[in-house]
Amino acid sequence: MPIIFYKLKLVDKKTKKNTDMETTMTQSKRTILLFVVGIALVAAMLSAGTRPAAAQDATWRAEYWNNPSLGGTPILTRQENQINYNWWDGSPAPAIHPDNFSARWTRRVNFPAGTYRFAATMDDGMRVYLNGNRIIDEWNLSTTHTVSKDVYVPGGSNEIVVEYFDSGGQAVASFEWTLVGGSGGGWEGGGNGGDPGGAYPNWKGEYFSNTSLSGSPVVVRDDRYIDFNWGKGSPAYPAVPDDRFSARWTRNATYPAGQYKFVLTSDDGSRLYINGVQVINNFGSPPNLSPISADYWHPGGVMGLKVEYYEATGPARMKLDIIQVPGGSGGGDSRPPSDGCPAVSGFQAMVTVNSLFIRSEPSQSSNTLTSVNKCTLLVLTGFRTADNQWVSVGIPGTNRFDGWAQVQNLRLGIPITNLAIWTPTGGSGGGTGGSGGSGGSGGGPVG
Repeated sequence: MPIIFYKLKLVDKKTKKNTDMETTMTQSKRTILLFVVGIALVAAMLSAGTRPAAAQDATWRAEYWNNPSLGGTPILTRQENQINYNWWDGSPAPAIHPDNFSARWTRRVNFPAGTYRFAATMDDGMRVYLNGNRIIDEWNLSTTHTVSKDVYVPGGSNEIVVEYFDSGGQAVASFEWTLVGGSGGGWEGGGNGGDPGGAYPNWKGEYFSNTSLSGSPVVVRDDRYIDFNWGKGSPAYPAVPDDRFSARWTRNATYPAGQYKFVLTSDDGSRLYINGVQVINNFGSPPNLSPISADYWHPGGVMGLKVEYYEATGPARMKLDIIQVPGGSGGGDSRPPSDGCPAVSGFQAMVTVNSLFIRSEPSQSSNTLTSVNKCTLLVLTGFRTADNQWVSVGIPGTNRFDGWAQVQNLRLGIPITNLAIWTPTGGSGGGTGGSGGSGGSGGGPVG
């Protein structure tokens, strides 16, 4: 019995020892596991707190240069709450010159997903980038005007960069955005493509494998913008060839009442119809590759737009810009268009003589910039001479807005008293001009 008892006791001790060891090891493993999990959770929380997607800036980082090209090191850097400036003939700060300066504003913003209208108002030029993509490009001399673009933003943190330059005179820079919907609507991202079923929420694009828009389109799709540079390629290869193709874009969209400038830039030909009326025609051979524009007064509501384009050979490019410009009321010259030219409204002028000189200054002795034919639609840029004999106009086929034409050879879309009186700033060729030709049906240009 003593031997048997002893053996049983040994077995009990060994079992107990093994059980204690197993318990200790299990507790240690649990402790280590909990420690590792805790470290992982802390790391994840710290990572989430510094994740770039959650970043948002409360203000704009503003940089200013004393040159119009953002060249070199900025003269001034500061934080600004908004971009909404009219410096008139002044400058943003004492260190910045009143003319020939530039600026860049940078900011990260958290956007809920949706379509946003980005609007830039400028005098002279602005460019806007969203996450590195240029969505507004108006880098040229201009009077004060607004350009907008509707862009779908998927949501999250987005970088916005606004660049600006002033060449001289009045300096204006303003930028803002508005949520306009989940799928577009408005100026550059909405409408209904002319399709009652809503299959084309932006522009209904129809592409043809010939240059005459004939037959059935080989591709039909929704195009968010008319802003393409295909180079020597195709919009939709192989259905659409690299050369000798054409396209038509249609859209019905609601626009607020106001004066609009429509600008076509194409290689090769393009034309624009508004509510069934041809407003721009650059379908000739060879086409004019410079931007061609027309001003249009819209009383508000739905506007039916149609753009047609053809590509012959070589590079292919097509772009439409819709710019809302200040002024315009739909009133203007009450004379009936007995000259046989279309009616005008707003900041427009119709040439009523067979040929007209556009000059560099409001004087017949100044340089001739170009000549235009009867029934050419000109853009009024907002100025007149004190004697109401001359008005400033845009120069067709260019981006210049500093030409002058005699009022007696034009039919204006607004009363001339609605224009500001131009004050010469010195230099030759100023003055108020002479009496000039009287138009009529004669031969040579008048000015």
